[in-house]
Amino acid sequence: SLTIALTPPRDALYARIEARLDAMIGAGALDEVAALAAIDPGADQPAMKALGVPDLRRHLVGACDLAEAMVKAKQATRNFAKRQLSWLRHQMAADLVIEDFGDKAFDAALPVVREFLRTGQTRL
Repeated sequence: SLTIALTPPRDALYARIEARLDAMIGAGALDEVAALAAIDPGADQPAMKALGVPDLRRHLVGACDLAEAMVKAKQATRNFAKRQLSWLRHQMAADLVIEDFGDKAFDAALPVVREFLRTGQTRL
């Protein structure tokens, strides 16, 4: 097997998290949470515990304004990402660690993946 770990700088990761949550709101995430809440699947269901959902739901019921809900959702997502990176560092031995996003990550991974597919082995 081939394991590739993406471990971008924390500030870059956090900036992407914040931009992604802003984009999700712009794309209708608030409406999705409202529709989910309308069917009331129960607070114990995984969909109701998804990152951002509890915070946006608090806004929808009037417990906070949207700005506060977004601050909380972004913090919860950053905390989750930090836990993921900690787990990755302590629980996995990656064949390749890439400390970037996007095209740079793709460019770094491509030759390793090609070699692995060609031979079934990594040569790092």
